[in-house]
Amino acid sequence: MFLASAPIMGANVGIQTLFQQVAADAYRGRLFGTVNTTMALASLVGMGVGTSMAVLLGPAPILAAASLFYIASGTLARYSLASRESNANDTRAAAREPVASALKVEEAA
Repeated sequence: MFLASAPIMGANVGIQTLFQQVAADAYRGRLFGTVNTTMALASLVGMGVGTSMAVLLGPAPILAAASLFYIASGTLARYSLASRESNANDTRAAAREPVASALKVEEAA
């Protein structure tokens, strides 16, 4: 359980930071309340479904399915972050283009 908890704690730090940066001060409390309530409800539903399925199928298939979900979510995150990074690099290069041309004009003048 510890091995699964450590990355989740790291992700929560990033998510909380992102929410603080994006949300306006007037809505920040509502955002945190809604997100935390939704996460707690999803956790409760997941525990109920997992327990029911473990009773029906046994623990080994449930653990195998959970590991497949971890692999699938990691793969999805890897490729979606790679495409975002590629888009961000393209945006940064496009943003530098006018700056570089302006600097060249100043040097020539």
